[in-house]
Amino acid sequence: MEFRLLSSKISWGAACLALTPLVSAQSPITVADALSQAWARHPASQSAAARAEEIAARQSAAASLTPSSPTLQLSQLSDARFANAGRRATEAELSIPVWNWGARDAARTLASAEGGAIAAQLVAAKLKLSGELREALWALAIARVEQAVATRKVADAQALGDDVTRRVNAGDLAPVDANLAQSALRLAQLGAGQAQDATLRAELGVQLLIGKSDVTPIGETPAQPASVENHPNVRSAERLRSAAQSRAASARAETREGPTLHFTVSREKTNADAAVEKALRIGVSIPLFANRDAGVRVASTNAELAEAHALALQARSQVSAEQLLAQRSVALANEIAAAADARAQLARETQALYTKSFQFGETDLPTRLRAEAERFEAERAAERARMEALRAISRLNQSFGVMP
Repeated sequence: MEFRLLSSKISWGAACLALTPLVSAQSPITVADALSQAWARHPASQSAAARAEEIAARQSAAASLTPSSPTLQLSQLSDARFANAGRRATEAELSIPVWNWGARDAARTLASAEGGAIAAQLVAAKLKLSGELREALWALAIARVEQAVATRKVADAQALGDDVTRRVNAGDLAPVDANLAQSALRLAQLGAGQAQDATLRAELGVQLLIGKSDVTPIGETPAQPASVENHPNVRSAERLRSAAQSRAASARAETREGPTLHFTVSREKTNADAAVEKALRIGVSIPLFANRDAGVRVASTNAELAEAHALALQARSQVSAEQLLAQRSVALANEIAAAADARAQLARETQALYTKSFQFGETDLPTRLRAEAERFEAERAAERARMEALRAISRLNQSFGVMP
């Protein structure tokens, strides 16, 4: 969207009328479509493929027959540079690490749990983005309706100022009334400038999320109440707790390095005239003591498990509280919107009566200006309340963990 500074020589009424297309000429967009665009730009989405490869690599490593890669050692013995008696020996040793008892099952469980945690975190990240997007879109919608009201207020103040000036010149009104009208116009211009600034800031917030701001949101349908256990944030916390539990179990199962099997094939000739001797040697090496870092790792994973358990409980409590608040907010927002509409209707009727009375000279200008101010404030409040009711529905869906 392009913005241009307006020349100070242009009247505020014309300037605000020129701003009207910024408010009205917008492309309707559902929150779901906006989320698709925002998610495509989100870092978590762009790393999703790499995360999937990470999960597959973890599961493949846990399913392997050995905890680490086997090693092959080759050696050659010769006395050619010394006695040169014809002694020759060749040896090949294959070393195969072996899983500790229960370590392989623990590794498989850990890989599965960590994969589930990564997948759940991606869903939770998308839900968090949808919440940010919902707030940004409705903040923009509210800013625009308030700017539209402020623009109309400037136009009406300009028309009233022209009428008052004409009647002052005709001697129907006192010169002080012209000052009052001009003061009301300047106040309306100030409000319009502030409203435009708020709109620009709100547009920037949407621009950063979806790459454009010339959109206006379409209201959502209230979702049915959902179980706390099915909320993406709770599922993510539970998967993280499960991963921490599996990590602690894996640490306990790997307090020492596993044994290693050794298969050695040798071919030796003691001198030039001796026959070639062949042999096969099988051995095993078993660590006698626990790994020096095993205790630290077990303690660390136990601390992670305790923290993950507390975070899972906290996630449930937070989601429950947010759902309760959102449900009450929807009902309250509808009541506020209805009251605001009624107030706006009364303010319009009162302003119309005072306008007619002022034209016949039965009401002074300050009274009419107060009626004008009350009308615009009531209309602004009604427009905002209507948008707040729509935003409350979006917040309700967000609290239920429902994607747009």
